[in-house]
Amino acid sequence: MILSSSSLEYYVGLFQNLKVDGASLKRNGFAAPHQPILVISLIQAFDRGLISGDKVYLSPELVDLFTTNWFKLVTEGNYHPTIALPFFHLKSRWRGKIVRWWRLVANPGCELLLESVSSMRSFRNLSTSIDHAEIDAELALILSNSENRLVLQQAVLQKYFPEKVNIDLSDAGSHFDEISSKIVNENPAEYISNIRSLKEKLSGNEKQRELF
Repeated sequence: MILSSSSLEYYVGLFQNLKVDGASLKRNGFAAPHQPILVISLIQAFDRGLISGDKVYLSPELVDLFTTNWFKLVTEGNYHPTIALPFFHLKSRWRGKIVRWWRLVANPGCELLLESVSSMRSFRNLSTSIDHAEIDAELALILSNSENRLVLQQAVLQKYFPEKVNIDLSDAGSHFDEISSKIVNENPAEYISNIRSLKEKLSGNEKQRELF
């Protein structure tokens, strides 16, 4: 499949016109950052070989990319780094129309649950209801090229995080690598003790428990 430069420009346009929460834009003067950060995380997942085709799973690695990108990029607004909402709502508004380049595929028997938008605020409900998201095959091919990934990531940063356009996001997702290393190399008793301690620290915060 041969792609023209206009194909890349088209997705630059889509990524710079993500559908945002109008209420948050009016209240804070800037859009809720969830969808832009998920798009950046999607680009990085291709860069790291976590995704290679048109299927995007709600994996621990993607959650970790999203979370670490969040804490690097979001410095204002009363928002929580919850991936469930953008994973469910991700889409773009292009030339007055909604473009669904990101489509959800439900688990068998869960199709009707996707119609209950309010229930999808929960990570647990989302992961129970959805098997994966599917992106355009053309976009997947574009994201397989490192130069295209750089163009698209910079486009998102320039539009939604202009003051951080030169930020280094190369270590995003390092928490998962660190945890994986500890599972392999750390004394099992010590690792279990650390996990229990972390869980106790987060026990009073619903958002943090979800992240845990």
